[in-house]
Amino acid sequence: MTYLNIDEVESALINLSNVYPSICELITLPHLSIEGRTCHALRIGKGTVTNRDGILFTGGVHAREWGSSEICVYFAADILEAYTNGTGLTYGGKSFNANQVRSIIEGLNLFVFADVNPDGRHHSQMTEALWRRNRNPVESGGNASCIGVDLNRNH
Repeated sequence: MTYLNIDEVESALINLSNVYPSICELITLPHLSIEGRTCHALRIGKGTVTNRDGILFTGGVHAREWGSSEICVYFAADILEAYTNGTGLTYGGKSFNANQVRSIIEGLNLFVFADVNPDGRHHSQMTEALWRRNRNPVESGGNASCIGVDLNRNH
């Protein structure tokens, strides 16, 4: 099985925002990653962001858990398509009918940040498969094996 790389995750988010502009907004996050990458999230919801509860979905926090970014991307694509087509969704043993999907999209803001740790993911996919941290060198003392923070535990 092939996993999406960081550029493919970003491309998927951008494409979803272009395909579903009335219910999906691309958010460019205000800070670059430590290695200079621009990060994006999606806001999925009908109407404006104000006066609604929001739910945050994150993926790619742990650099070597590659599937989590895909889960976020596919979830976003599934719920956008279900809303647009007026259909339901089923995940495992749990089903959501078309009315429930509509209620979610029209009553909530879903924020999907599919790749919280793009630098770590890139390093894990391209250099060291078991890498788990981000790539922040601040506390490393110049030791390459000490670079980064485990965002799953130290945030």
